[in-house]
Parts: sequence; structure tokens; C-alpha cells
Amino acid sequence: MCRCWLIGLAVVAFTPASRAGVASDCYQDENPKLAINGCTALIGQTPGAAPAYIFRGDAYRVLGEFAKALSDYTKAIEINPRDAEARYHRGIAFRKQSEFDRALEDFTSTIKIDPKAAGAYFARGEIYRERGKFNQAISDYNFAIEINPRATWAYLSRGSAYRTAGDFGRAIADYTKAIEINPMGHEAYFARANAFRDTEQYEKAVADYSLVIEMQPKDADAYNNRAWAYYSMGNPVRALEDANKSLQLRPYGADAFDTRAHVFEILGRRAEAISDYQKALRLNPDIEGSKEGLKRLGAAS
Repeated sequence: MCRCWLIGLAVVAFTPASRAGVASDCYQDENPKLAINGCTALIGQTPGAAPAYIFRGDAYRVLGEFAKALSDYTKAIEINPRDAEARYHRGIAFRKQSEFDRALEDFTSTIKIDPKAAGAYFARGEIYRERGKFNQAISDYNFAIEINPRATWAYLSRGSAYRTAGDFGRAIADYTKAIEINPMGHEAYFARANAFRDTEQYEKAVADYSLVIEMQPKDADAYNNRAWAYYSMGNPVRALEDANKSLQLRPYGADAFDTRAHVFEILGRRAEAISDYQKALRLNPDIEGSKEGLKRLGAAS
């Protein structure tokens, strides 16, 4: 949902010439503290200025002051119960506070007021996906895409829902669509590479991880995941190079230690494999692959 119309409306409705400077401070989004001061002054002069409460709430949310943000969004809703913008932003704040049920209520209310609120469909879909309700999540992403066919973020999330549900073909199709819309979006290449790896299309996975690395040379996850793809292709030399690079970028990466340990194991470098499996488990005791590796090498405690 765009602020643009709201800014114009608010300035016309609540800003006589004598208050132009205050309104300018309130409705700018570069300095949240300045916005808070401006909105507070404007609210003092015009207590019914619901947009000022929304913008002050946004500024508080940026600063992590969620209780104050929620209070301001609620005040805006009290002034105008059909303010879709206020309900949507309050839903975002509730979600940030892990109050997911209340966030769902606000996103649903936003959609009832404004059925074209693509952001609310997307935000509600995110909560459904996180809760494992993939059909509901996909339905909401569908609506978001119908409203905004170039919403790469909706394609990415719908792809993730499909992937988690095991529908890799549709996941790859969504990631590919996101890439078509934004060829420089590294997140889509990374997501598609993971789906290619899931389906044992390792050469395609390596190609996508390589594109991610070109765009994001310090992405430790891309190096680690490409190492796994090389490992799965039977190329331990390239896998070791990538695992080492991942650990160079992120020295305490448990997953990269696990990856490198697997590579050392197939290279016959038993002591180094054991050491890396142990390091991985010290950093993350729940890595099953490292536990199994130690068992295979007769080094389980």
C-alpha cells in the first residue's frame, strides 16, 4: 500500500499555510525523530489528524518503539474505523511483536475495507506460510499477484510455500518469474538454486549460485550451498574451495563446517573431517548430518 496519496490528502486536509513546516516534518520519512516531533506538533494543533498518527506510528516502528506505534495506529483507527492504512500498519507492528493472531485480524480487516490491498494479502500470506498453512498462504499470494502482477516478493514467497510443500516445479516457475521481472534480484536466483538442488539438478543449481556470487561476492551461504552442489556432483575439489571460502567469509558458520567435513570425509581426510564435524556440533548441536558423520567415522561420543 502506497503512502503517496495519503501524504497529498493529509497535507490538503490538515495543513493550513501557517503549519506547512510542521506538516513537512511529520510526513517526511528520512528522519524518524524529526517526524515524531513534527507529527506531535501537528496532532496538538489538529487532534483529529488521523494520518499524522499513522506517520508518527511509522516513525516509532522504525525506531523499534512498538508500544507507541501500536497506540498511534489504534488512535488513527478510533478516529476513522475504516482507515485501511492504519489497520495494515498496525498489523505489521503486531507481527513484529509476534502477536500473530492480532496481526491476522488487522490484515483481514484491511482486506475487507480495501480488497485491492496487495500488501495485506501478502502479509497475511506470510503468517499462514510460517504456520504451515500453505494452501491459505498460496491463496493470499495469488490475490497479491493478481492485484500486482509484477510483485516479485509475492512470487518469491509463493515459490517458498510451494517448495516447502514439495511442489518443486511450481516453486521453480515462481522463482523464474521473479527473475524475469527483476533479473538483478539475487534472492530469486538463490531460491531457485536451492530448488534445483532439492531436485538433483545440480548443474543448474551451480549456475544460479554462481550468479548470486557474482552479484553478492560476500554471500557465505551461496558459497556453502554451491559447495554442497559440487559435492553432490562428485566434485570434492571445487566443493572444498567453496566451503573454505564460506568459512573465510563467516568463520563461525556451523553449516559450512558440516559441509567441509563431508568433503574431507570423501577425500579420505578422516582427522580433518572429525574436527569439522565436532566444530559444527559445538556451534549447532542439532545438525544431524554431523552426528551421523561422527558415527560413520567411529568418533561419536
